[in-house]
Amino acid sequence: MLSRFFHTNPEQADVPHLLDDWRRIIFKRLVIILLAIGLVPYLLSLNYSLVVEPPQWHRTGFYTLIYLLGLVICFAEKIPFTFRVFLFLCVFYLLGVFSMIFSGFEGSGRVYLICFAALAAVFSGMRSGLWAMAASLACLALLWGAQAAGIDLQSPYASWPDRPIAWLVYIG
Repeated sequence: MLSRFFHTNPEQADVPHLLDDWRRIIFKRLVIILLAIGLVPYLLSLNYSLVVEPPQWHRTGFYTLIYLLGLVICFAEKIPFTFRVFLFLCVFYLLGVFSMIFSGFEGSGRVYLICFAALAAVFSGMRSGLWAMAASLACLALLWGAQAAGIDLQSPYASWPDRPIAWLVYIG
């Protein structure tokens, strides 16, 4: 049943190549699903960014570039698979950082950063996943450190804990 879903023949399976083929197929389908599901929040964020006073052009431009990059990742088959995975992971990391800066801990930045590490492990291997987790933790630590040092990163909607123990509990 799975062999039909992934268009493989188990009798002729060369395991290393089969795993690589499955990664490619799963990656393509995952990106299509995320683009389809992500269209609704993208359109809602565009509406919100342009309606709020003053208009938030930086959000509109950022989300438009991210969505266009997602379309390129999905449909540009001539780009090597490893580079498409790299771009896909960069999208998750950038979404996480952007969301953490502009929404604080109320936003979805932590979810993007966790997904960044998990997807890096799935599509690039365990070592890449560990490096991605380290990058996510470094991002959280740098943003908290900047806030603790008095650098105002907040939008009016962001909320950052002011004490280190509260921060640890909050991200926990």
